[in-house]
Amino acid sequence: MGRARRRDRRPVRSRARAFGSPEIRRILAKAIAEESTAKAVLELGIAYTIWSNVAAGREPELDHVVLAPTGLYAINSEDWGSPIRLVKGEVEGAGLRSGEQPAKTLARSARAFQKSTRVPFAAQLMVVPDEHLDDAIEPVSRGRRNAAFAVRRSILPHVLRGGLTGDQTPQVDVFEIRARLQQSVRFV
Repeated sequence: MGRARRRDRRPVRSRARAFGSPEIRRILAKAIAEESTAKAVLELGIAYTIWSNVAAGREPELDHVVLAPTGLYAINSEDWGSPIRLVKGEVEGAGLRSGEQPAKTLARSARAFQKSTRVPFAAQLMVVPDEHLDDAIEPVSRGRRNAAFAVRRSILPHVLRGGLTGDQTPQVDVFEIRARLQQSVRFV
């Protein structure tokens, strides 16, 4: 028979603090952010297809690839635990690690995915908690050809339904694109 273990009498919060390093909290926050994004997309109905944890060649994985009537979207869900701002095409904030470049990572992963599937994205979206972004939708960089945006999580369904432009977004052939993607998407 084994020896009886002594019960830890410290309050739950102090035990959690002792156990949870900042890195573990960050991983858990990202997992919860990914789950929240997937749930928001799934609630849109059968006209929307979501693939999660999608391989992008040698680049880091894409959290989600979403096929909507308005186009195909590369989505990374993030929660750095603090507000962010967009400066010169990159994300800045107190919760980011030194040298971390989430906008460039998303762009590289999206390009690698497009190259392997030959299906272009309508946009690249970085979904963050509502309280971490000043405006509902913010372009990552300025210019005509910008296709990357930081989006509040509560606005994501609206963006996927109506696209990102004020004018009428052309509808895509969802069935043809879905068939092509189902043959080429690889999961991590």
